[in-house]
Amino acid sequence: MFHVVTISRPARINAPRWPIPDTRIDKLRNHSYAGLVYLQVPPELEAKLVRLAAKTGRTADQVALDLLASSMDHDGWFRTEVEKGRVAAREGRLIEHDEVAARIKH
Repeated sequence: MFHVVTISRPARINAPRWPIPDTRIDKLRNHSYAGLVYLQVPPELEAKLVRLAAKTGRTADQVALDLLASSMDHDGWFRTEVEKGRVAAREGRLIEHDEVAARIKH
């Protein structure tokens, strides 16, 4: 069974902990609900979030948001680096296997 963890923007205080219908009228009538994301988290992962939150003096929502932001930043960096490698390969700037292995050893 999955549990729902509410992840809100850092500026949000007292965010509701139940799903809000995603309809235009709800967003127009009550702007405080705008910007919420509902994420289903397996119980094991939720327990890890709660433990990390307790150790760091933050809420599970804050920990999840920090981890998500960090992951998104890393993903963007990684995709940029992969594209640089593809461009280098298309331009013929390649390194032989033995040279790569030598660089790794140093």
